[in-house]
This record gives sequence, C-alpha cells and structure tokens, in this order.
Amino acid sequence: MRVFQRLHRIACLPYAPLVAAPLILVIPILASGALYFGTPSLQFVPWRSWGWDELLNGHLPLWNPWVGMGAPLAANYQTAFYYPPNWLLMVVHWMGGISAHAWAQALVVAAHWIWAGLGMAIFARQLNLRPLAQTVAGLSFGLSSYLVTRAGFLSINAAVAWLPWVVLFADRIARDRTSETHPRVLRSWIGLALCLGMQLLAGHAQLTWYTLLLAWLWFGVIAVWNGPREFWRKFGQMALGCLLAFGLAAVQLIPTAEYLIQSQRSTEVLYDRALTYSLWPWRLITLVAPDFFGSPAQGDYWHNVYFWEDAIYIGLLPIVLGVSSGIVSVFRSLRVKGGRDQVKDRMPVLLFGIALVSFLLALGRYLPIFPFLYRYVPSFDMFQAPARFSIWAVFAFALLAGVAVHHWSRPVGKGLYWTRLATAGAFAVMLGAGLSWMVLDEVRPTFVGAAALAGVWGLGLGILALASPKMGEPYPSSRWSWAVAGWVALDLLVAGWGMNPAAPLQFYREVSTTGESIKASLGDHRLFLPSKDEYGLKFERFFPVESFGTGEDLRNLRSVQLPNLTMLDRIPSANNFDPLVPGRYERWMEFLNSRTSDELAAWLGWMDVGLLEQADPKTTEGIRFVPIQADGRFRWSECVVFVKGEDDAWEALIRRNPRGSGKIEGPVVIESSGQEESPPCNRSFDGDITVIVDSPNRVVLDTQSTLPGWLIQADMWYPGWSAAVDGKTVPLQRAEFLFRGVEVPAGIHRITIEYKPLSFRTGLAISLLSAVLLILIVRKVVKVSRIG
Repeated sequence: MRVFQRLHRIACLPYAPLVAAPLILVIPILASGALYFGTPSLQFVPWRSWGWDELLNGHLPLWNPWVGMGAPLAANYQTAFYYPPNWLLMVVHWMGGISAHAWAQALVVAAHWIWAGLGMAIFARQLNLRPLAQTVAGLSFGLSSYLVTRAGFLSINAAVAWLPWVVLFADRIARDRTSETHPRVLRSWIGLALCLGMQLLAGHAQLTWYTLLLAWLWFGVIAVWNGPREFWRKFGQMALGCLLAFGLAAVQLIPTAEYLIQSQRSTEVLYDRALTYSLWPWRLITLVAPDFFGSPAQGDYWHNVYFWEDAIYIGLLPIVLGVSSGIVSVFRSLRVKGGRDQVKDRMPVLLFGIALVSFLLALGRYLPIFPFLYRYVPSFDMFQAPARFSIWAVFAFALLAGVAVHHWSRPVGKGLYWTRLATAGAFAVMLGAGLSWMVLDEVRPTFVGAAALAGVWGLGLGILALASPKMGEPYPSSRWSWAVAGWVALDLLVAGWGMNPAAPLQFYREVSTTGESIKASLGDHRLFLPSKDEYGLKFERFFPVESFGTGEDLRNLRSVQLPNLTMLDRIPSANNFDPLVPGRYERWMEFLNSRTSDELAAWLGWMDVGLLEQADPKTTEGIRFVPIQADGRFRWSECVVFVKGEDDAWEALIRRNPRGSGKIEGPVVIESSGQEESPPCNRSFDGDITVIVDSPNRVVLDTQSTLPGWLIQADMWYPGWSAAVDGKTVPLQRAEFLFRGVEVPAGIHRITIEYKPLSFRTGLAISLLSAVLLILIVRKVVKVSRIG
C-alpha cells in the first residue's frame, strides 16, 4: 500500500513535470542521433571513448598519446572519468561501442536536468513552500536556458545540477539547532560532503567554485540570522563537510592541481581572456524574450557571441513572479522591522540581492566591478566567461518564483485592475507584434517574433492570475495547479526546442573518408593544423555563431580532422583542443604559428609531424595535406648543450636557423643544473634504437651505440614520467624545451620510460580513506537512529 502511495505522490505535483519535461525535450536528440555541436564531438566523446577503450583493455587512462605530442588524460578535469554517472556511459560504451555511448550522453544530460529540478523543488519544500511552488521553482531552474542551451557542455550541465543540493544541505546545517552528534545533523553533514564531492568530480571547476561561494554565502547569512553564536557553532560542521568532499574527490583534484601548475593557467587567466564572454547588457531583454536577438536553432541569431554564454531565460511566468516577489520583499523589509520569523521574512530579500550581485558580476567588462575584482581579489583571475556568474541569478529567481507562487492569490482592488490591464496589454503586444512581422520589413524579424511569443506567455500568465484562488480560500484546485505547471513547462520547452542539434550515429560509428589514407601517409608520425586554418574550419565553417544548420555534410566534419576529432580515427596530432595544456606547449604553439612557410616545415619535422593540413576550398573536403619530412619520434644525439631553466632553454632553442638545410641544426638542449660541461660531438655517429613496447603509459626501447649519448623522445615532458636504464632509475630530463631526454651509456641497453604519477596514487589513497571514513560515519548514524 505504501508503494502505491509513493508512486501516486511521484505521479503528481511537484515531481511529475520535473521528470516528464526534460524527457520530452531530449526526445528529438535521441531520435536524430547523438550530440555533436562543439565540445561533444571535439572533446568529450573523443576523450571518453579513448579512455574507456583503454580501461576495457586493462590500462588506466592516465595519458593521452593522440593530441599535443602527448598530454594528461584523466588529470584533465573536464574528462570527469571518476564521476560515477559517467561510469554508466562506460557500460553503454562496452555494450554498444562509441555510437551507443555518444547517443546515451543525451540521456545523461536529461537526467541532470531532472536532478537539478528535483534539487530545487526539494529545497523549496525545505523552505515550506507548497507543491506547486516547488514545481515552478524546479522547472525554472532545471529547464532554464542556462542548462538547456549548454547541453553540449557536459561538465557544466553535470556541475550545475548539484548546485541546489549543495546549497540545500548548507541551509540545513545553518538552521539546525541540535547538537553536533545528532543523527539529523550528521545526515546533513554527510549530504553536503556527498553532493559537493559529486560536483567536484563532475568536471567543471568554475561552476563548482561559484557553487561553493554561493553555499558559504547562504550558510553565513542564514546562520547569522539565527544568531551569531550559531554561525561559529555550525562553521566547523560546514568546513568539515567541505573538507570530506575534497577528500572524496582527491583522486581527481590532486592530478588536476598538478596539471594546473604545469599549464598555461598556472598563475592567472590573462585579462582579455578572463573577460571573454561577459554578459552583454542588452541580453537582459532575453529574461522575458529569449529569442529577441534570434536563435541558432532557427539560423537567425545575430549577436557575435555564442548564444548559450548569455542564456538566462527561466520562463516568463517565473521571472515576472520572481522579480515582483523580490521587489515587494525589499520594500516590505524597509517598512517592517523584525518579525516572528526573521529568516523567513528576509529570505526573499537575500535572494533578490544574490540575483543583483550575480548580474553585476556577470556583466564583466561592461562594468568596472569585475575588472577591479580581477586585479585585487583572489579567484576572480582564475576563470574566463564572467557571464557564467548568472547561474546565481537563475538560482535566486527560480526560488523567488516559488515564493511568489506559494503566496499567489487572486488580485483584488487596484491589483485586479492592473492585472486585467496587463493581460490586455499582453494580448495587444502579441497581436501587434504579429502584424508588424507581416507589414514592417525594416524591423528585425527576431524582435517582433520574440515580442509576439512573449505576448502569448504573458497572456497566459494574466489568465492564470485572474483564475487563481482568492485570499483565504483552500489550497488551489489541482486543475489550476496543473495549468500553471503545464504553462511554465510549455514555455521552457518551446524556448529550449532545437537548441541541441544531433548528428546521425554514423558520424561517430564510421571511419572518416580521409582517416585510412592519412594513417597510411603518416605512418608513426603526427598531423599538424595551423591555428588560422583551425579557426576558420571550426568557427566559420562547421560551428558558426549564428546557426546550427550550416548545410554542411557532417561527414566533411569528420574528414577535416579537427582536433580532437582526430582521436576517433586514432590519428596522432600535434594539436590539442583541451581546456588545459602545458604552459610550455602553448608558448611553443604561438611561436610555431608565427613562422614563415620556409621555417615551418623544419620545425614541424623536429616535432615528428609527417603531414601538414591546410584549408583548400578547391577540394571536396575543403582541405589538403602536404607531406613533411619528419625527424622521428625517437632520436639519438651526442651533441648536447646544458642550460638552466625554461627561459635559457627557450633562447637556446629558437636561436637555431633551419632555413639553410631545412632541418633544425645544433646540439640538443638539455635542462639541468647548468653546471655540466657539454660533451664533444661526433656528428657522424648515430645510435641504433629499437622500439619494443609503445603504449600510452609505457615505452620500452633497446639502444646500441659505441659511444655514450642521449635518447630523445619527441613527446611532452610531464611530471610523473620516469626513466630506467637496464632496470636502474635514471633522471628523465627536459630536452628541447618540450621533450624527454635520457642519458645512455655506450653499449647495448634497455630503456624504460613509464608514466606512474605520484599525484594519482596520492589522490587515490586520500579518496579511499575518505570513503572509508564516510562509510563509518554512515554506519554510526544508522546505529544511533535505530537506538533512538
């Protein structure tokens, strides 16, 4: 009987719309194929498909040999290999291959929309809001444009879905007045640790950081409102919950921290890059008309920034109710001091304040606030895209909408007059915009179309307001409640429809038309695509700002071998489209892309590049491949020069002149203490190198030489790689600014170069210990609860 009661409860408000609406929105994607536009095809599917193939073959996916002359894979935060929901995709990948896992990613996206909506609804219930209020809050957050338009940013979707849950448990800790060992307090502490730990593993540091700031802000304000003593009493619980969360995620965080130290973002994101994607002030209009500036789904978007970076729509009904609730609460707080429940009375003011702060920060370069914070306040120089701060506003207005729905009653007196007038005005806007669309050619169609649609939603809002229950009447009827929930869901479904285009499954399943021929031409060497050609192919041809429908055959997208799509065909590339890359690699690529064509071929050969890819509109695929004489991935040298530090190595490297011979002449640059004397050179001698094992995490070679020398591996040097000669550990030096070098004595020797990062082992140990601690705490809670 209880089971049927629970099923009935799930099938009703507030939960049914929160589950059904995301599933409806994902149906077109599943029917068409798999997500591909932007990062799914260029990052997430290549990363994860390769990593899971390695795992299924019995190897840890720690190193990626296919991009950037080698790069960390699992330490790359956005791969999120340790995020439990992604393990389900690994099972799908094992059962159905790459196309099945690419298809199933849309289901994982929808599951996170549902989880985000449920988290917001349960938070609203925790605030004692009615079921309909919970539904509206959950829909407006879970199906907000912030989430729906970013479906392809799998790590952002996953991270945002945990935001309301983290704040929910922070709120519980702040409010609870029982002792620290009470089971209810321990459950809240465990919930915070689990939810924050999951978010830390979800793969997006920026949104996790924003969540942490919001959770601590919320906790601090609520705890202080409950009394200053409560703040300090609860501070330890909050801090310990966060600490345990970091412990659970250490297997990801410690390797990522090591990568960050080595990366181009080791100190800060450069100012211009940090302020990229600031919220365009005019996009605030899209709070009520999301397609006012067009839509890439319709092919008429005309702003010069990708649509999703400024997406803030939560539905017309929620934003109107949320803004009005916030303004009314602010004025009420100015008139009325204190109250029986100060936390409850002040909370809408807190939410409204959070929304305003969010927009002030999201505007980025358009106000002096964010630039000031970038220069003087730690953490603001860590990330780009200030517009993503608008997630606070989405959260705040969704809850404010729930508060407004909770108190919603039929207007009377002047309120009734203004509601009728606004409803008539919405009808007039709808009708007038429709007529303008047909008559006025000089007005942008996006303006009138968006205004007409806003009029439709406004008309529905007015009708629902006039039909709402009177003050003091019993709880609203189920018909009216379902009408409100359905109207909000329909609004958000229309706004999100078509925002995530899909490619046929053959896009991922089949080998590209150029794949086999390129691999045959390359042999064991690499492919290189200059940055100007990569930019044109990526942002002008296949992934333009203004439209999803480019009219391009998607088989051509596979054929042009953009990074990191090369991984699908197992083509090694010197390019790397990872969010983090080694700092030296970025410095080198900037230098390389500034070389003349005469110099470029020599430097590419030095990097073991065998083919240069260039844009060519005369060919079917729009590209051509130019052979390059590669110097080889494994090289032997007696001629070395020792330098001390990165800058000295850089100067010694770029002083070489490749124009005369077409090769990089001069001794190999080895970084060490700088005190060693360079040995004499015998340029007529080369050591003999035989590759025995060549796997992502391990390379074994045999060398034979009559004189001592250096084995140079033209792969990226990175912490965690070690070398051994005949089983005896030897230093693995930085060679040629980027590469690896091993000093080898004369004679016959076996060289082993292996990737066993201490950061991974340390992180794994901490995560396991944290998991054991969490299990022990859970057992204690269960035991105490049973005794109680």
